[in-house]
This record gives sequence, structure tokens and C-alpha cells, in this order.
Amino acid sequence: MIEFKNVYKKYDNNENIAIKGLNLQINDGDFFVLVGPSGSGKTTTLKMINRLIKQTSGEILIDDENIENLNLQEMRLNMGYVLQNIALFPNMTIEENITIQPESLKWTKERRHKVVMDLLDKVGLPREYAKRFPRELSGGEQQRVGIIRALASNPKIVLMDEPFSALDPISRNQLQELVLKLHQEMKMTFIFVTHDMNEALRLGNTIAIMRTGHLEQIGTRDEIIHNPKNNFVNGFFKNQHNDDKKIKLIVDSQDCQQIDHQVADLNEENNISDLAQILRDKKFALVENSEGKVWKLTIQNLLNYLARDGDGRE
Repeated sequence: MIEFKNVYKKYDNNENIAIKGLNLQINDGDFFVLVGPSGSGKTTTLKMINRLIKQTSGEILIDDENIENLNLQEMRLNMGYVLQNIALFPNMTIEENITIQPESLKWTKERRHKVVMDLLDKVGLPREYAKRFPRELSGGEQQRVGIIRALASNPKIVLMDEPFSALDPISRNQLQELVLKLHQEMKMTFIFVTHDMNEALRLGNTIAIMRTGHLEQIGTRDEIIHNPKNNFVNGFFKNQHNDDKKIKLIVDSQDCQQIDHQVADLNEENNISDLAQILRDKKFALVENSEGKVWKLTIQNLLNYLARDGDGRE
């Protein structure tokens, strides 16, 4: 378990308070999401866990041990970390990138190679990618490598700092599904930072909503949706989650064409901006509903919906 006890983080001779008396617990095996607008303190909170940022006061504990008493190198070697900018080393092969931490932990070459092959299988990348270089992979493929690099040493805790925010909607949707699957299979504690409430609701077992260094609410998906603690949480949720419903409403409100045996670009719970982004570059998008049916949506379907329901009413 990870605990924050009355944690403050101050900058500029204590004039700028980034984190204000933070108290929270993250249980073992949880998929814990920190969400909030820019400047809310969510990334600072994440980085304090592995001491990339040191708190000004208060305590941070891992399994009842103050992290300041832990060996820094050993602690970080036993944590995974996924960055937004991926940060693969361009002069190293994919296998070499993935095995940086296992090699530091003195794993044998055979053990490292087996882990690479197993993880490539888990994320749907061909095994021959192990010998390729990052420049030979797409952005989405590189981010898959970034994810499995964080998992390679079988850490107890995995930190993810807005890992999908720079990706296109299709890749983002696929990788969200992937990390959910990996979390279920590997039973690690995932701590995930995002500014997107839709992403938080889709991924998080526990969601912590932050604003200007304060923890506004912490709870399950259902608790956040049905019992927002204050106007900020209610507004932050509504401003983003209403858009999340609209793609489903487009399918429900029109005579859209059903397509058989096709892989969907999006599902009906993606937001309308994702659909619009795809339709800028393609003539249509394939959307899967909760029953597994796939529908073909065109720019005309989108325009028809906006013309009739553009004010967002349901």
C-alpha cells in the first residue's frame, strides 16, 4: 500500500504551494487514476512516489516504510515508469530498451530474452520487433514498447504519466484496452495520471480528482458519477462525460449502416471529438457498440446529429 500523510510540496521559497496537505491511500493491486486540469498537482503527486520530486513536508509510505529510508536506486528499479514522450533510446534495439531494468537487476541473458518474447506476445507485437530500432516502429507501437519496458522487471508498482495524450484516437483507444488487460493479468498496482475524465472513468478502479494541489474527491467510478462531492467535481465530470455519450447517441439516433466482420476504430463510449478527428482523415469510422456490433459512421452522420442535437441535449 502507498500512503500520503499530510504531504505538502512548495516551490519558490515556499510561496508557490503545489500540493496542499495531501492524504490518500493506494491499495495493492489497484488501478488508481489521478485526474485534474493542468496545474492540479497530479503529476507532482505521481513523481513524489518515486522521489523524482521530493515533498517539502509530510510522509509518503510504501508498505509502511517511509520512502526516504529506502535505497533510491533499488526502489526505482522495482517500479515501472511510462512517460508521455515514450523516451525509448534510439540507438538501442527494442529488446535492449525493454531489458534496461532487468539487466540492472543482474538477470541472465536467457531470462531477459524470455521476458521480452513473452511481453511482445502480450501486447500483440511480432517477436521479430525485438531486433528492430525505435525509428522502425509507429508511435502506437513505440508506446506499447514503453509500456512493456515498465513491466519487464515485474515491478509491484507501475507509474504512468499521461502516456496516451499525444496519440491519435485509434491508438489511444487500443492502448487503453491493452493496459486494462495487462492490469487484470499481472495484478500490479497501476497509478495513472490523466487530464481526461473520460479516460479516468474508463480505466480507474479508484479515481482521485485534484484541483490546485487539493484532493477534491476520491472514489470509485460509480461514486464519482452518481455522488459528486462538490460543484467542481460535478462540472468537471459533466463537461467531459457528456461528450463521451454523444458518439453513442449518433448511432442510436440515425439509420447507420451495420458492418460485419470488421475491426472497429472506436467504441460507442469514445467522445465525439475522437470521431471528428478520424473523420478529418477518413471517409468513415467504424464504431463498436456494447453488443459487439460494428457501425459505419460518416461525416454526414456527424453533421446530421450536430444539426439536430448540437446543443448537447439528451
